Amino acid sequence: MRRARRLLVPSLLLLAAACASASAPPPPRSSPQTAQTPQGRASQERLLARRGSMRVVVERPDTAAARAVRIVEGAGGYVDASTADENSRVQLWARVPAATLDGVMEAFGGLGEVEERHIRTVDVTDETIDLEARLRNQTAVRDRLRSYLQQAGAVADVIAVERELARVQAEVEALEARLARMRSEVALSAVDLRLDRRRVLGPLGQVLSSVAWLVEKLFVIR
Repeated sequence: MRRARRLLVPSLLLLAAACASASAPPPPRSSPQTAQTPQGRASQERLLARRGSMRVVVERPDTAAARAVRIVEGAGGYVDASTADENSRVQLWARVPAATLDGVMEAFGGLGEVEERHIRTVDVTDETIDLEARLRNQTAVRDRLRSYLQQAGAVADVIAVERELARVQAEVEALEARLARMRSEVALSAVDLRLDRRRVLGPLGQVLSSVAWLVEKLFVIR
């Protein structure tokens, strides 16, 4: 047993070093012309996370919101959350299949007058590959720790292995969660829709608006 313990302690030290190197951030990449790409990276389809946002002015935000929900569900997506304030402004946060994002936003534009429209695209290919590599390394370390735990005899050795195993398991779960979230963002695009009620000016408001327009034209021609 003493011999087993003597063998176990150096192994744990080596394993801890492996854990540190596995969890360390990857080294800076070289320029695209000289970078050494892992096998399959050059030919792998790029992973793009897309997010859209729109602001549309409509006659009745509540009615337009119901139509927007049908558009999202018809595209195979779902509404995460929605809010409506006292000014009859409605905000929707939805997720739709990435391939349908452009079509969904085009359909949203038919709800009224589009004031703002943005689509943001982020390439997460390299980050995903790095996370997958770190997850494989940490999973291998976890499996080795489990085998060491079966060999440990002394209480101190068991405690040391269990402590390290708990730390590595937490790292594995964190990496898995990050990967799942990133893959979800690639598969399902987020889209935010804001619906504002169209303002209708009364007689006095129309007069003041006309006066403001005339004053502006006195100073600005174009």
